[in-house]
Amino acid sequence: MRKSSPVEIYRQLAFKMRNRIEFAESIFGAQASSSNIAETVCLQGRKIIEGIAYMALVATDHSLGNLKIPRDAKTHWNAETIFVRLKKKKLTLLPSPSRMSKSDDLRYKFVFSGVPEYVLNYDDLIEMYRRFHKGLHEPNPYVQPDEDDFYKKLIPVLRQDIERLRNCTWIHFIGIKGQAFAVDLKNTHGVTAVVPLSKIAEPPSD
Repeated sequence: MRKSSPVEIYRQLAFKMRNRIEFAESIFGAQASSSNIAETVCLQGRKIIEGIAYMALVATDHSLGNLKIPRDAKTHWNAETIFVRLKKKKLTLLPSPSRMSKSDDLRYKFVFSGVPEYVLNYDDLIEMYRRFHKGLHEPNPYVQPDEDDFYKKLIPVLRQDIERLRNCTWIHFIGIKGQAFAVDLKNTHGVTAVVPLSKIAEPPSD
């Protein structure tokens, strides 16, 4: 079996992320109980963040030998564990949220400009990851005797978290040592596009 390239693996992860974000957004308007809505969104949110963690590993793999995936992160499925390992090694490998516009320079088709207010760092993602996990647990009746109230208070927070994940990832680039991907989770043709770039601007800082 042919091994998929880093670009193709990243595209597959980005496509799944797009579907999960759109599905989570649709659930908020579903005719269902607060508990069912919150639990479904929390599951998708956890998987979205795990996808971001795996995308960080793929981006490392794409560095063409400049960096290697940390051995103590590569085999983990838990996003928090991966983020902690990468942060410890001072590897910033997260999507850099961007806006895309047509270029006035005929040499280039598009211009990507960073959106610092949409940036999520490792600590932000870990906090969300834990919150999504909390929403998957059955409320302890000795701690949360009013289950419905617990979920009704949680849903607005989850809605905000999903929006923040969308803003950070929907259009972004991610790069290491001059190698970069320009990513559009859903372009004007409805396609998830991942395009290697040869020239990039500096991403916004954490």
